[in-house]
Amino acid sequence: MAGSGHTADADLAGRGVARRPGVPWGRMCLTGAVFDAMLTGGVVQVPLAGAHVMGYRLLLLACALILAIEAAMGCLRRRDLRVGGFLAFLAAWIGLAVLSLGWAADTDSALRQIYFMAEGLAFIVLLVVWLGSDRWLERISLVWLLAFVGNLVVAMWEASTGNHLPGSGMLGMDEVYADLIGRTPSATFGNPNNFAFYLALTIPMALAWWRYRVDGWRAAALGTVVGVSLFVMVATRGRLGIVAGMAGVAGWLLLPRLTGAIQLRKRRWKMLLLLSAVAIPFFFTDIAAKAWDRMVSLRTSLTRERTDDPRLQLQLEVIDVLRRTKGLGVGAGNIGTYLAGYPYSQESGITDPHGWWVEIAGNYGVLTFVGYTVFYAFLVRGLWRAYRRQTRRGTDRTLLEGALIGLIVFPVVSFGPSSLAGFVFHWFFLGYCLAVLNNYRVRHLSIPDSVCQS
Repeated sequence: MAGSGHTADADLAGRGVARRPGVPWGRMCLTGAVFDAMLTGGVVQVPLAGAHVMGYRLLLLACALILAIEAAMGCLRRRDLRVGGFLAFLAAWIGLAVLSLGWAADTDSALRQIYFMAEGLAFIVLLVVWLGSDRWLERISLVWLLAFVGNLVVAMWEASTGNHLPGSGMLGMDEVYADLIGRTPSATFGNPNNFAFYLALTIPMALAWWRYRVDGWRAAALGTVVGVSLFVMVATRGRLGIVAGMAGVAGWLLLPRLTGAIQLRKRRWKMLLLLSAVAIPFFFTDIAAKAWDRMVSLRTSLTRERTDDPRLQLQLEVIDVLRRTKGLGVGAGNIGTYLAGYPYSQESGITDPHGWWVEIAGNYGVLTFVGYTVFYAFLVRGLWRAYRRQTRRGTDRTLLEGALIGLIVFPVVSFGPSSLAGFVFHWFFLGYCLAVLNNYRVRHLSIPDSVCQS
């Protein structure tokens, strides 16, 4: 009643009823951006003024505006940010990239990589700031797994028909080359190596959910999805992706044993189910023969002498680049331009070193390479400590396990794609790992604020 001195909120509070938070628009936009980047980013591209306008970029812009509003309202609290050192390094890295415009030979390439890095940092900051609870981390993980299933469906279609989506790099090949690898899947990532990178980092997350979170028909469905993903991985022909995929499965099997994990329930029947799902494709002799041929080719390529591999030679030439630049690097995005003058690039037509760590060293110098290595090592250590503590408590560790195993295989598979700077999933995965670690560190220290749930 008017003049009674009580408001509706006060009446609710007096009855012990909490005020219902508003619609979480920011987190919803971020979830949409993640889904679009992993499933439709390589399919729906609207050309505008010589650039491609993708849905996730528009959603990221909306997220940035919402985050700015939250900051103005005072909804962002420093005590909820326990990975500030990691974010500070990434910010300093971008600052160095901007400074390198002063000595980079190819300004266009430098600006392009700086843009990709800024976009990646925005993704990371949003993931860390907004995924501050198990609930939202689980939601984004489910979106990730849903996109995983969608990509596998596209990959099976590609492998069985030889057709590809409009954004795939497998299109436009000459007839002879198409006969050899025309059925190689690239899904929505456009490039088989990028797709293999995505698979290698996603399989551990799917296995973690399969171990802890699903039973019954859901376990059967997710086990079948994992089995299909292993065969799709082989079909990508990405050597390092296949090695990383096998290492991820091995890590998933060994990690709980290394920590003396407390098993909440006996799940041996699920292991038998998973093995059955993996074995199903072998009933189709054509698929089994192709998979075996891929594995034999992988063994041959990994064991024979590779002195004639232009990518390996270019990676070795980066040492000469660092020597000539006195360890400072050639500037953001310029390592390919610089290596184009080397004989191996001129003979093969390949200018990218196809190694993320090597690219960082060549572009930004020795100090940045060392800093990135320390960044990675501390992130692995933080997740490992959190996982070990959760193991001792006998509590759920789905998110930690998926992030940790993916991060462990990351150095191997990162040498597959030509570059990770413009690969959105790479930045998402890095931000996801930081968000999982940050959430663990502040879980019992933060009190949700209903006003700031946007």
